[in-house]
Amino acid sequence: MGFDELESEDIEDVLAPNTEKLTNEDLQQLTEHSPVEDDDDEEEPQRKLNSKRMAESFNMFQQAM
Repeated sequence: MGFDELESEDIEDVLAPNTEKLTNEDLQQLTEHSPVEDDDDEEEPQRKLNSKRMAESFNMFQQAM
């Protein structure tokens, strides 16, 4: 479906609050399919893209071409 085919009712349906009550089974299914967070306190260090690393990366791209 493209944007030209959208009706305002379609958008309102998506944005409307869901007032349906969830059963215990519904909640259990949601928790089973939700992403699991690691309880590890170890965080991976974030790699920063500084000008040196950017220059090295561009150089590697140019050599590959």
